[in-house]
Amino acid sequence: MDWFVAKKLLTPLLYPVPAVLLAMGLGVFFLWMTPWKRAGRLFVTLGAVLLGALSWGPVADSLVRPLERQYRPLVFHQGLRDVRWVAVLGGGHVSDPMLPHTGQLDEASLVRLAEGIRIHRLLPRSRLLLSGGKLHDPVSHAQVMAEAAESLGVDPKNMLLEVNSRDTQDQAVEIRRLVGDEPFVLVTSAVHMPRAMELFLAQGMRPIAAPTGHTVRDPQEQSPTRHYPSAENLRKTRRAIHEYLGLAWIRVRNWILALQGV
Repeated sequence: MDWFVAKKLLTPLLYPVPAVLLAMGLGVFFLWMTPWKRAGRLFVTLGAVLLGALSWGPVADSLVRPLERQYRPLVFHQGLRDVRWVAVLGGGHVSDPMLPHTGQLDEASLVRLAEGIRIHRLLPRSRLLLSGGKLHDPVSHAQVMAEAAESLGVDPKNMLLEVNSRDTQDQAVEIRRLVGDEPFVLVTSAVHMPRAMELFLAQGMRPIAAPTGHTVRDPQEQSPTRHYPSAENLRKTRRAIHEYLGLAWIRVRNWILALQGV
């Protein structure tokens, strides 16, 4: 099993819902199938505490905020006028022919694409570079994004597709081959931007961060239900944990490569 497959199989076990279910499942097992009732109560309590904490707004926001606020949203200025590339990193999609192409993209990908199109229209010399290969789907992610972009009025001649990558590491390598050392705008979700920037900078590239899809927002007025536990907060926590694990994996991978003398 290669590292990519191992990462995809093992990482989800550390997400909030699997972790909570594992703790509670162990608790039920100890309570009903063994004489160790105290251990069972401990695991059930741990699962309940994890579920409550990870779905609570302040906890979710405290995990996501350091990632999303590391780079500011991109505001156009004259220094960007000659930038030739706006690279949009793919997220996920399902190529269901019954849906329009915008409906085949997941929420994160659609928001990234919208931001990429916005910036592309501000930069008269730019082309959209849409990145994402085939992963559990017969159609590449870049192709679905391109068809969605065309349906939103982008000229196909102003798009270039990168269809070989499986993850962000691959995207950095593949986009390096297309862009070289030119400065380019890098569009991805705000929570994903720190990891993406680290990987692209490691390739010796010159990315200009354009984070989008922020989930932590400071409202002008506070809703009384804002701090209630919710599935949306649990989703935020999952995304934050995914990114922290990704950043940790970069460190581990670099350490392994250093030991191997690569």
